[in-house]
Amino acid sequence: DGVDEGLTASKAGILKGDIIIKIGEFAISDIYAYMKALGAYKKGDTTTIVVKRGAEEKSLTATF
Repeated sequence: DGVDEGLTASKAGILKGDIIIKIGEFAISDIYAYMKALGAYKKGDTTTIVVKRGAEEKSLTATF
């Protein structure tokens, strides 16, 4: 819906309008998959997040 400045998504380079399609090894198809993926990481963990931005897919690195 939006990206709050200074939080993990913003620091990783996720922009408003990006669609998260993968977090680490987790495919994101709905809010439940998103929440399950987030629950697998703890503070300090780093992973790759794949977003769909327009017609392109972008791989970003996020540290929780």
